[in-house]
Amino acid sequence: MKRIVVSFLVLVILALIFASGCTDSGGSSSPAGTTVTTTATESSQQSGFSLNPTPTDQVPSGYEVGAKAYKDPISAMINVEFTGGKGLYMTESVSTTVYLSDGSMVTENIEPKMGSDVEIQGTKGEDRVTVTATMQNGQSYKIFDEIIGYRD
Repeated sequence: MKRIVVSFLVLVILALIFASGCTDSGGSSSPAGTTVTTTATESSQQSGFSLNPTPTDQVPSGYEVGAKAYKDPISAMINVEFTGGKGLYMTESVSTTVYLSDGSMVTENIEPKMGSDVEIQGTKGEDRVTVTATMQNGQSYKIFDEIIGYRD
């Protein structure tokens, strides 16, 4: 009888261990409702600066994630939001680069959680917004690249 009880307990413990591995949240350790500190770098027209969007990368099946951006029609503040997707839990990091029409660039990190966003001061001209997601397999994919106009 003892052997059956011990065997059953071992099976239950093993099942719990395996189940806990399936519910990993992707390594994010910040609690809900916390403010995410972002780092920004701003530079004058560097090599690679272009206001012309290029095609986004073809993301493998199961790794798809998205982003969106809009510009406030009064303040020209650009909001870039990570919208998540099937590959949400495979996403290691997300960064956005905004190419401003005044010739400068601003790069900020976005927390890889659905709905996380950053705000970057845009110009009253047309600004280009790109978003790159780096996955846990080490590959980076450009998932967003669009011109955001003032008062569109």
